[in-house]
Amino acid sequence: FLIIYEEEVAQGRTPTHASSLFSRLFVPDHFHPSRIGTYLAACTFVELLIHDRHELSFPASWRPPAECAFDESLRERFGSDWRPERMSDEEAARLQHAARKAVSARINNMSSS
Repeated sequence: FLIIYEEEVAQGRTPTHASSLFSRLFVPDHFHPSRIGTYLAACTFVELLIHDRHELSFPASWRPPAECAFDESLRERFGSDWRPERMSDEEAARLQHAARKAVSARINNMSSS
């Protein structure tokens, strides 16, 4: 969330303006995540799971498990490119990039400690 906030500021936008991506990460109580905020959290979780497996000390031969029936039922129900309503491709890409950036920064910080 901080990365999106900082990007909004760097681009000369007011992060707390109702139309900003940062503001839209929250429901109106400004505390709980909206669907878009939950999407960002999910992207961060997924990025952590799949981020450079060598850095995370997984064996080089490790591969994600083969698809299961549950994966297929979710894909049929939501589609493989599901994202919250009213979120553009650009916004989805920004959130995915922010998740990648956050996980990379955290892993690099842990590596240098």
